[in-house]
Amino acid sequence: VQPVIFDMSLEVLGDIAVRRVKASMEQQGIPYAQVSYKHTGSDKIPYDDVFSISATVEDAQMEKAAGIIAGVMESIDNEGVSPDEYLLAETSFLGSLKRQADSPVTGNDALADKCISAYLYNSSLALPKQVYAFHKSRNLPDTMRCRLFNGVAAALLYPLDTFLADSISVSAEPADTSVF
Repeated sequence: VQPVIFDMSLEVLGDIAVRRVKASMEQQGIPYAQVSYKHTGSDKIPYDDVFSISATVEDAQMEKAAGIIAGVMESIDNEGVSPDEYLLAETSFLGSLKRQADSPVTGNDALADKCISAYLYNSSLALPKQVYAFHKSRNLPDTMRCRLFNGVAAALLYPLDTFLADSISVSAEPADTSVF
């Protein structure tokens, strides 16, 4: 169960962080081409999970964008997220997981890689359909799930300075490129 909750927590954390970073950049008038997160689990790579948040902005805005990302992550670490914010991200995660669960089962080589990863990195052996069924069967109130998530997020982000140094990426785009 632990790897399944860990994976969900990183996906929800990424979704919430991206929403907050975009809102902060818009509020401060910083145009961006892209804000995204990436979580690559140890079931897909031959080492520990990798999590990063990135933004693509104009050269002149790179330092401000990095500061916004750091501020957002610090806010999540210190204050947590609201139940509404958590539920929005969890719903998005479950929708994505449902699409994966409805996909065809992968071949034997992918299943062998999953077994190796589970042995080496404690990743989950469960197939997307099983993970989706597990999440749908949980019978905890929304506020309890949010409180548990906030505890996991704080643990994942600690120590924050190390997390930020390893997980923030800001890249520049040419000034004449359209941004949204």
